[in-house]
Amino acid sequence: MDNIYINLSPKQKKEENIFLKNFFYYGGVGVFFLLAVIVILVIFIVIRASVYKYEDIKWSKWKDKYETISKIKKDLAALDGDRNEFKKILTPKNQMAKIFGDIFSSLPKNIWFNSMSMKKDTLDIRGYVVKIDEDYLVSLEKFINNLKAKKYFSSKFQKINIKDSQKNDFNGAEVLEFYVECAN
Repeated sequence: MDNIYINLSPKQKKEENIFLKNFFYYGGVGVFFLLAVIVILVIFIVIRASVYKYEDIKWSKWKDKYETISKIKKDLAALDGDRNEFKKILTPKNQMAKIFGDIFSSLPKNIWFNSMSMKKDTLDIRGYVVKIDEDYLVSLEKFINNLKAKKYFSSKFQKINIKDSQKNDFNGAEVLEFYVECAN
C-alpha cells in the first residue's frame, strides 16, 4: 500500500537535502577511515623505529670490534703484499750453488781467486794464475772455455771476457793477475 501524507499543520515540512546528508555521512566515514590509516601507519613507524633503535644499541656494542677487525684485515692485506715483494727479492734468479759448482769444476790447478762479485746480471771474477806447466794466458783461456762448456753457467752468462790482466809479484812468485767479466 502507498503511503499518503497529509500535512495539517500550518508549518511546512522542510524537505531534507539528500546530497548534504550523503556528503556528511560518507565524509565522516572517509575521515574515520583516513584517521584509522594514519594511526596504523604511526603504530607501524613507532614499531620499526624501536626495532632500529634496538639494533643500533646492539650494533654500538660490536662497532669497535668490527672496526678493529677491519683494520686488521687491511694490515694483513698490506703484509701479504709485502710478503710477495720479499719473495720476489729473496728468490734468486740464479741458482748460485750451480754457478759456483760450474766455476770451481772449471778451474785449472794453477788458478785461484781473489774475489767474486755479482751485480744484477754480471759476475766479476778476480784472481791469479801461476805458471806451472803452461803459459798464464793458456791456463786462463782453458778456464774461460771450460766455463763456456758448462750448460747452466753458459745459459746464465753468454759473454765471458777478460777485462784486464797484468803480471805481478805475489809473495815472491811471478803471477798473472786477471779480471774476467761474465755478463748476460
